[in-house]
Amino acid sequence: MLDNKPAESSDSDNPVERVFSAGTPAELIEPFEDRFSLQVVEGYSLTEDTMLVLNPVDKSKRRIGSVGLPPAEKRIQIVDKDGNPVPQGTRGEIVMDCPAIMKGYYRQPEKTAEAIQDGWFHTGDYGRIDEDGFVYFLDRKKDIVRRGGENISSFEVEGVIKALDAVDEVAVVPTPDEYYTEVVTALVKVKDGYEITETDVINQCEQHLSHFKIPRYVSFVRLFPYTPTGKIQKQQLREKEREDDITHWDRKN
Repeated sequence: MLDNKPAESSDSDNPVERVFSAGTPAELIEPFEDRFSLQVVEGYSLTEDTMLVLNPVDKSKRRIGSVGLPPAEKRIQIVDKDGNPVPQGTRGEIVMDCPAIMKGYYRQPEKTAEAIQDGWFHTGDYGRIDEDGFVYFLDRKKDIVRRGGENISSFEVEGVIKALDAVDEVAVVPTPDEYYTEVVTALVKVKDGYEITETDVINQCEQHLSHFKIPRYVSFVRLFPYTPTGKIQKQQLREKEREDDITHWDRKN
């Protein structure tokens, strides 16, 4: 929210030394630190597991773009769709085991059995682990766009578009497609006082993304639906994309 406000000369005049964040696009972290004269510490946690994964506070040891290292009491693995560990650096689902993980969902034994398998909690998040053990969050499984044989991270595409100065918020969702099954749609909210075109969004994506990840459709929105905690309700947006009468700007037209 602070990053979306117009810059002021007094931005760095504040008592804050550190802010903790999760899922911030890597390219936004250092500009935010410079603007507000503070440090952003990236981390990762869940309601079901309160033991944080954190990037080192020592800037010389942190990895921008990573959510950090797990504490000694926590084991983290990346697994494939069958629950088998994948090679280092390979994308898969984040699973974890530690003393802070919940016992189960209240009066929901089936949901609990689905989430906790052989002692490992399945987060429903995609990620990877590098050679030094740093964990990288890639996307929620349910937010992946499945275009043909490719799985596209909505989080990655959103980060690229969000780096544009004129963009306030963005949500990337799948739109049904006869040939690819799903294609990428970018819903963009523009900051007050700024102007931007659909072509500007596509040009930004072409500079930073592989061709198959570039949105097929772009639409500008005035307001997103939000959860009580202020997150964009992507489920509602995904459902709307299935409506026959919805129209977007199409980069192929």
